[in-house]
Formats: sequence, structure tokens, C-alpha cells
Amino acid sequence: MRGVSGWESHLALVIVLVSVGVVGCQALKGNIRAVEARLTTEICRVREEIREQGRACETRQQEVLRTFSKDVKALDHRLDRVLESLLAAR
Repeated sequence: MRGVSGWESHLALVIVLVSVGVVGCQALKGNIRAVEARLTTEICRVREEIREQGRACETRQQEVLRTFSKDVKALDHRLDRVLESLLAAR
């Protein structure tokens, strides 16, 4: 049986290192894709949550404006009554 020469052992080492590198690179690509998918899902979830909070905020603002408008009308009505009574007292 013939012995392995120096360049054959170096070639075998290079082949092994390249194979390990390719496998490692493929695994890294898979991990990156998984992280990208999770981030995309999370971004979509957060965007939807922000939209919902915005809608809730708008609804609350509309309620406050309606209440404020009613209060202003009530005060306006009371001021009219006060002015009428002051004018009648003269």
C-alpha cells in the first residue's frame, strides 16, 4: 500500500475545510432567514397594535370633543339666561 503524499494530505484538508465552511454557511443562511421571518412577523404585529391604539385614541378624542361641545352649549344657554335676567332687572 502506498503512503499519502504531502500534497494529497493538503488537498484532503482543503476539501474538508471547504465542506465544513459550506455546511456552516448554509446553516447561517437558514438562521438568518428564520430571524428575518420572526422580525417581519413582529414588525407586522407592532404596526397593527399601533394602528389599533391610534383608532382608540381617535375614538376617545371624538368622545371628549362631543362632551366638550355639549358643555359649551350648556354654558352658553346658562349665560343667555343670566343675561336675560340682568336685562329684565334693569
